[in-house]
Amino acid sequence: MSAIAHNHPLVCVPADDGALDRALADLNAKLEAWSHAIVHAQSSLTGILRGEKTVHATPRAKPATTRVTPEPKVSPPKPATPVVETPMDAPPPATTPAVSNEDEALLASLDPKIAHKVQVLRRLPGQTKSVRELIEKVTAAPAHDETHATKKSFWRRQFG
Repeated sequence: MSAIAHNHPLVCVPADDGALDRALADLNAKLEAWSHAIVHAQSSLTGILRGEKTVHATPRAKPATTRVTPEPKVSPPKPATPVVETPMDAPPPATTPAVSNEDEALLASLDPKIAHKVQVLRRLPGQTKSVRELIEKVTAAPAHDETHATKKSFWRRQFG
């Protein structure tokens, strides 16, 4: 006998005694009960959102199973806070501070590259600085050297 066969003994599968069929039927019954509970909960929630007081789920015909399991009792959840409906045409709440006409005129008078940088900084979340402070921040930052943009890459200098 080789070392491989010695380290991996054979496994004998017992004859079918119906245990697998019973386990599958049990699982099927549990899944059917769960599905029914989910449908009931969904219809209850839909009714609550529509303002209906009592909602009855449409009964589904259950398939015949070998084992009957009790259905879980699902009570409709009670809303914690009242639902406030907003019109669909309402604008979303402002997340960025309003920019005055004076700030817009100041941005228009700037170099387009600096104005673009200020606009990008202004859109960042949590931005509370004014446009003037952002302009100072952008102009105080060291300018990007244009010689790096025209410089060849390392690989082109070495092998090109």
